[in-house]
Amino acid sequence: MLPQLKSLLNNHANHTEILLSERPMHAAELSKEISNNSNGIIVSVGGDGTLNEIINGLNLEKENVIGVLPIGSGNDFIKNIGLSKIFSKDLDLVLGGNKAKYKNVDLGFVEYKKRGSDEIKTRVFSNAVGIGFDAQVAHLNQTNKKLSGLISYINAVFRSLKTLRLLDVSLKFNDMHIKGHKLLITIGNGTCSGGGFYLNPNAIVDDELLDITVIEPISKIKLLVELPKVLFNKLSSIKEAVMYKTEFAEINLSEPAFVHTDGESLGDDIVSLNVKILKGKLKFISG
Repeated sequence: MLPQLKSLLNNHANHTEILLSERPMHAAELSKEISNNSNGIIVSVGGDGTLNEIINGLNLEKENVIGVLPIGSGNDFIKNIGLSKIFSKDLDLVLGGNKAKYKNVDLGFVEYKKRGSDEIKTRVFSNAVGIGFDAQVAHLNQTNKKLSGLISYINAVFRSLKTLRLLDVSLKFNDMHIKGHKLLITIGNGTCSGGGFYLNPNAIVDDELLDITVIEPISKIKLLVELPKVLFNKLSSIKEAVMYKTEFAEINLSEPAFVHTDGESLGDDIVSLNVKILKGKLKFISG
């Protein structure tokens, strides 16, 4: 897409500079420098993972303006801000100047610990944090990508089924305490993950709340039968899926598990997490 981007930018008078990330989390380093030293708009050209890196570099005490040109595998977050996935149209929106529309959105913030360590690590997310099966899918899709787009995620689903294991979890939020074996837990700011799996279908990115979906144990065969419902935003028709809303959640795992933020794997050895909402933290250029 780089030659096309350069060609399209020639048609705009706006001053722009293209920066290329060279390694994992390099985009975070670039956005940190821009956020601290400039008032310019930062445009994420990539997928949800690229956007995740960029927001994790931002100085969130400043007013940052973010644009998105979605050319990645998932591109889930843009569903919440009205972008089209038509490259030239989205570029016109991003470079719209005084005509641009904006949307203030919440972010999620997670503190987590890995097995055998007391170090508390942190991560910001725009879309979702997933624990369990969907995080294992994200890990396989990220580390052993064979295809692209939604097909890549579906391929990772089938590969994850071979080593499917349930979570033994303690989940606390509001005045509730949920314990026992679960297939997955997804805490979402946005509606979907994995290129179109609507795991938090009632989520709204500016309602100052996080949505929690807990899916009870389910057989592999039934999981495959029910999966298309998630793709067609029919999660509520699956009896094993229960949904809640909260500002904060505490999760403890008896056995280490896979965890992802915005499709980016944090590893397979996470044992505890605290997740909270950061209200109205970021301004996005919207459709």
